[in-house]
Amino acid sequence: MKKILFFAAIIFLFTNSSLFGQTRPNIPITGVPGQPFTSLREVMLSKKRGWDAGIMIGSAHSLADIGGNRNASRILFLDLQWQATGVHLGAFARYRFSELFALNGGISYGRIGGADSLSPVTSSRYERGYYFENDLYEISLKNELYLPQRFLNIPIDFYAFAGIAALYHDPSLAGPDGPIDISDNYVPVQFVIPIGVGFHYTSENNFKIGFNVGWRKTFTDHLDGTAPTPGPAKDSYFYNAINLGYYFSPKLGK
Repeated sequence: MKKILFFAAIIFLFTNSSLFGQTRPNIPITGVPGQPFTSLREVMLSKKRGWDAGIMIGSAHSLADIGGNRNASRILFLDLQWQATGVHLGAFARYRFSELFALNGGISYGRIGGADSLSPVTSSRYERGYYFENDLYEISLKNELYLPQRFLNIPIDFYAFAGIAALYHDPSLAGPDGPIDISDNYVPVQFVIPIGVGFHYTSENNFKIGFNVGWRKTFTDHLDGTAPTPGPAKDSYFYNAINLGYYFSPKLGK
């Protein structure tokens, strides 16, 4: 009986080999007949070329002479005053040339600030008693370099970016005796270099959600309205942003 079942199974597999060996129809996932079959990976890669646009919502942080969270100033992010976190808003449009490269143009607004009163009471900055706010308006153009997905096959893109930006800023400074006139102390238009990293996810419906962190290298020491210790070190700032966007699929046959 077992031999009969074994030979019956062999005959069934042989006579229906066309079912298992049949090639996939020449219809891509896009649903257009007459084109080569499109794999899932190819569909994913197809969404890595073309335009997307969206908005940015996040936080703004200063790295300046006023403020600090320790007795002595520390390097970059270690010296943040989280209590002085400001808002960051913006919009962007991006064109992705390939799996690896994209060009991102954007406009943004951010408000940064800092206060010596938020520094430790044992620091010299606390005794100085300055505080400031600054509205930042930025137009930027950034190059994005993406991590290749040859071995990932997931709809999440990781990237690093660097570029150039024009900044208009308008600081206000105050001390223990009230507002301080700084109109002659700073140049309102500055050149900055944005540098950072980020990632984004693209849904099946072409919506994108992502996150990035971007530091701004500046060439001014007056983001806080004052330069108490002249030297090579300059003020800077950085943004955290959630990105919400939409990918515009190219029309089939275009």
